[in-house]
Amino acid sequence: MGTDAAFQQMVDVINRSVVVVGARFADNMTDAMGQQIAGMPNVAAVSAGGGVCGYYRNPKNRACVMALDNAAGWPNAPLTAAQWAQWRTKPDGLFLSRKMAAKRGLKKGDIFSIVTSAVLRADGGQAWRFQVLDVLDDTPYWSGGFSFGSYQYYKMSRPAADQPKADWFQAVVKDPAGAENTAIAIDARYANSAIPTDSISERTMRSDDGTAIVNVAMVTRRVAAVGLFMILLLTAHGMAQSVRERLSEFAVLKTIGYSDTDVIGLVFAEALAPSILGAGLGLGLAALIAGRIPKLLPSLSLPEPYLSPAVIAEALLAVVVLAFLSVILPALRLRRLDVAAILAGRT
Repeated sequence: MGTDAAFQQMVDVINRSVVVVGARFADNMTDAMGQQIAGMPNVAAVSAGGGVCGYYRNPKNRACVMALDNAAGWPNAPLTAAQWAQWRTKPDGLFLSRKMAAKRGLKKGDIFSIVTSAVLRADGGQAWRFQVLDVLDDTPYWSGGFSFGSYQYYKMSRPAADQPKADWFQAVVKDPAGAENTAIAIDARYANSAIPTDSISERTMRSDDGTAIVNVAMVTRRVAAVGLFMILLLTAHGMAQSVRERLSEFAVLKTIGYSDTDVIGLVFAEALAPSILGAGLGLGLAALIAGRIPKLLPSLSLPEPYLSPAVIAEALLAVVVLAFLSVILPALRLRRLDVAAILAGRT
């Protein structure tokens, strides 16, 4: 349930005005296309994007740096105006999130080099050298951490023939309600061109991340339902057996003046107490192992489960419902209890 909440949190913080424009096929998009997109209706700003992916120190240590072009086209990037300006004097600079810095063992001033043959360099080398300018706080949007570099450094370090090409464009629209229509209009414009596009609003794209490989919401809720059903069977069985073994005690309580409601309330409290304890231990364990979940299933790109107030409230609600359902049958038996027969030992 925390994983489901993490996906929802990530979607909720996304800027609704961003449209991501990529090439439908393998061809890189051109700077000219970016200028044309910037002139389309409802488009306020366009920024080119690129990426360098390879390995850091060891071929097993995969690493990527996302190259950002300008602040106007990246409203979701957690960078200040001063930090954007740093790239003008230090184009090979890099901004890392705390999570990514800890993963790589990096700090401000360190050199971070990615080795790759996938992105050609003008000097013929395979090493892309970056210097860490600062380590920034993580954000819910970049759940796995982030590594941001300058697009101008990315562009000018490539061969001359590749410099006018971008991996993708990010368009910021004036009216967020028209983001999807703008994406459709961009694709329509380039439908018959040499480089047809595939555009999508970033909010839709991020929402689809939760269902691209597996519908996280559906799976987690089904797993939770099955788990709760198993617990209900065990709890209901335990309560039924407990009440059955203590019928004489409940008969005595009724004899001295306890009403059916009082007796059933005691049984409900008996079921509720261990359920609350179990929920507390379960939430504590979930919080403890939350950070390990994405590492266990790396192919799903899962965010770290988020134990939001809503998730905790669901857990407490489940506790109350489970305790209530587990005492229904014992409660019916206690309401029909023949006190005289029980005390006389006839049942």
